[in-house]
Amino acid sequence: MRHAHRGAYEHLWAEHRYAVLGHSIKHTKIAAGKLGRVPHFLSFLGFLARHRDEPRRSINHALLSVYDHIQPHIDRNTRRSLVEAVLDGDPSVDDRLFGLACTTGTAGLYGCRLFYPARGFNKFWDYGEQPGLQVLLGPRMLHISFSVLRTRLEALSGMRNAGLNERLAALKQGIARVEYDAWPDLLRMALEDHLMVAVMPTAARLHPRVELPLPPASVEEVEPMHAALLALERLWDADPALVPHLPPSHELLAAMCPERLPWAAPTSPEARETALAMVIEEFADQLNLECGRKATDGAVPEESGDAEGEEDDGEGDSPEGEFPV
Repeated sequence: MRHAHRGAYEHLWAEHRYAVLGHSIKHTKIAAGKLGRVPHFLSFLGFLARHRDEPRRSINHALLSVYDHIQPHIDRNTRRSLVEAVLDGDPSVDDRLFGLACTTGTAGLYGCRLFYPARGFNKFWDYGEQPGLQVLLGPRMLHISFSVLRTRLEALSGMRNAGLNERLAALKQGIARVEYDAWPDLLRMALEDHLMVAVMPTAARLHPRVELPLPPASVEEVEPMHAALLALERLWDADPALVPHLPPSHELLAAMCPERLPWAAPTSPEARETALAMVIEEFADQLNLECGRKATDGAVPEESGDAEGEEDDGEGDSPEGEFPV
């Protein structure tokens, strides 16, 4: 657990950029504007959540942008074949582009959200020298190690030991989409919530950053506030429409109980109450920052570096309307 920062959100935006471009060019300008001079982390997450399932009317533009990154590493015939596949609407082109990104080592495309389900949109793999899953939760970010990840998968899917290993190994090689769709719902949901699987029209593949075999499962020792953020993560996973708001206090407290966080060491009821207050305070401070107010006053918001992006949103929402109160 640590404070989130612009670099982490810019990394997340780099992974979402082409998926948002698939919606519209205007959307990319709005989203990028939220990470302006005064980064609006909460507003940015809310934007991704609201638009995650929109139809991609500019999908060819987005796919050709991915192709631009890959084309220096492939031969002329492959280039021509890919461009024709994009323009013809070939459903296999997503898998071909993603496979080439992996084999050519185009690491910047490993997490490109054109190839992933809409779940887990506030997460990405690896950051700097820290392998594992990063989770962005407004003013805070969490790191999930591979051993804790295994605990999560086992608890959420009910699949363990060789059964889980075999499924992950199959995804590493790539499987047909129809085969993946026949897997148990709980397993697919757990994989997708943790951004572990690219799911394309014709195929499903493991995220290239997932290191196999996963180490033995472990339970993480956490501070109470860390536990509160883990609970918030699961509530956002279950209901992305909640993002970037905090749920009612009683719901967050209930989500902190050991039965619902079996991958984290238990915390006392008293500590949970204190942690909840700390999370509420940090979210309120982030809201004040994004609205141009000081943490202790209700002054009129000052002009921020991404004001133009907010005006372009065109959704009629005031900045305050996008955040928890």
